Amino acid sequence: MNRLLFMPTKPSDPKVQPLIEASIKNDFLGEIVRERLNNQIVVFVYDGQYAGYAVPRQEGLYWRVGPIYVDPKYQGKGIAKAFITSFFEHRKGRAYIDPANLSSSKAFLAAGFRKTGKVLRGSRGDLLDQYEWTPSSKALQW
Repeated sequence: MNRLLFMPTKPSDPKVQPLIEASIKNDFLGEIVRERLNNQIVVFVYDGQYAGYAVPRQEGLYWRVGPIYVDPKYQGKGIAKAFITSFFEHRKGRAYIDPANLSSSKAFLAAGFRKTGKVLRGSRGDLLDQYEWTPSSKALQW
C-alpha cells in the first residue's frame, strides 16, 4: 500500500535539494522557484521517498501554493491533487496558472477549483488563467 505524507521543511533540507534542482530546470517553474525559495515548503513523501514539494503562502484573504513540483517518477499518482485537496480543505484558495501548463490546470480542477477568468500577473505581465476555491460552509464548521 502506498503512503503519502505532507511534511513542512525548509528549502535548505539536503533531502529536498535534488527536487529543487530538478524543478528549476522545468520550463514553468524555474523563475518562480528562485523567487520563492526563502519560504517554508511542504514536501510530499511517497512511500518514504521525497516525491515533490509545494510552496504555500497567504496573499490577502486567499492562500496560494506554488510552485508545485512532483518528480516525474511519481507523476500520475494523484500526489498534487491530494496535496491541493488537503491543503485547501479549510482555506480560501486562488491559483494563477500558465494556460500551457496543463498538468497544473488538471490538478487544480480535479481538486475542486474552478476557473474564474484570466489575469495579467508576474514580472513579465503574463496572461494567466485564474482559478479559485472556497471551502463549503460545512467544511468550515468545526
